[in-house]
Amino acid sequence: MPEPPTLLPLDGQTVQFTGTILIVDDSRINRFVLSKLLTGDGHVVVPAEHGRQALAVAASQPFDIILLDIVMPEMDGYEVLAALKADPNLRHVPVIMISGLEEMTSVIRCIEMGAEDYLLKPFNAMLLKARISACLEKKRLHDELVRQRDFIEEKNKQILDSIRYAERIQQAILPHRTFLDTVLNDYLLIYRPKDIVSGDFYWMYLVKNELSMTVFVAVADCTGHGVPGAFMSMIGSTLLNQIVGEKKIYDPALILEHLHDGVQSALGQNTNTSSAQDGMDVCLCRFDETTITFAGARRPLLLIETKGRKKQELVEIKGSRKTVGGKQRDESRMFHNVEIPYDESVQVFLTTDGFSDQSNPDSERLGSRRLKELLWETSGLPMYEQKRILLENLQTFQGKEPQRDDITVFGIQLPLSVATDSTTSGSFSMLWNLKL
Repeated sequence: MPEPPTLLPLDGQTVQFTGTILIVDDSRINRFVLSKLLTGDGHVVVPAEHGRQALAVAASQPFDIILLDIVMPEMDGYEVLAALKADPNLRHVPVIMISGLEEMTSVIRCIEMGAEDYLLKPFNAMLLKARISACLEKKRLHDELVRQRDFIEEKNKQILDSIRYAERIQQAILPHRTFLDTVLNDYLLIYRPKDIVSGDFYWMYLVKNELSMTVFVAVADCTGHGVPGAFMSMIGSTLLNQIVGEKKIYDPALILEHLHDGVQSALGQNTNTSSAQDGMDVCLCRFDETTITFAGARRPLLLIETKGRKKQELVEIKGSRKTVGGKQRDESRMFHNVEIPYDESVQVFLTTDGFSDQSNPDSERLGSRRLKELLWETSGLPMYEQKRILLENLQTFQGKEPQRDDITVFGIQLPLSVATDSTTSGSFSMLWNLKL
């Protein structure tokens, strides 16, 4: 739809705006006099001899001003004014009341009902022209604001539609829930973007042969959130699939080092001219039959050992203080592995900082201590029940405070599922059974 022209005054001159005016008066003489006066100034005039006709005409075409008499048969000016202001399509049209009633109560009543002005009969032609000119300018400004509002709303809609489509693409790279259900014995997954798309992502890859099965799981928190963070998450997920699936690198620390190099290369951070500092904090685990191998980039691994329903202890294993990606001063960025053997029931939790960083209306952070207490208190329950309690506590703490960051909590019960006979090696996307 083309934009309407913007009228600007010439140097030293005042623009005389013209418009389409509806004249509502039961007197034929008054309609004639007003029409002659206004058409002489270039306005388009449409007459109506009573209120019902005026409402029908006003609904059929746009008007810039309505001149409305008060004393009319069938439907007086007050009733017509009330009907105009009750109609959402007409209430913005300026109405000037023209009447022989000189009582101040009538003037006040019309203004309170929404009339723009009130002129007495017999009217002064110069005053009428001045009032009409002022109303036309006000109407023009109103229409311009409406046009700009509609333009912004349409742009926002287009942007929102694009982000919604980006959400579908981002969801497509996440592991399919069927894949998670097949490989993992019991797990909980809380994945709540701050905006429509997220800077967090979770990833899983299965390596299987006739003798063994190895599962890689990662949770990552990329720089920023929303669309920039979502693009980073897609880079990270794609690189992890390449490193493990194509390059066959199975050592978690080496995976993070290759991921770091890949992020730097993708964003051009390994050049002297680059100023990009974007990166990601990652918690990465490799699960073998009796061993967990953990490597972290500024994210810890939380682990709870249980025997039956009896909890042993909650252990927090720190990751490296260095992030994946971003500028670096050292020649190379190295990460380290931590091996944790297990032969009993174990719960592990990979998280981003969104849950613990959530604030309440008093600006108090939930904190990692509370999160660990919740995990410890609920560790004897099935993981779907743990998830429910975690979300309830988060919502109670958060109250009406907006979510401040993307939130991801991925809890896994070990040992892993053994029902993987039909599952082949690879990673499977969220929306399509796409092997990556």
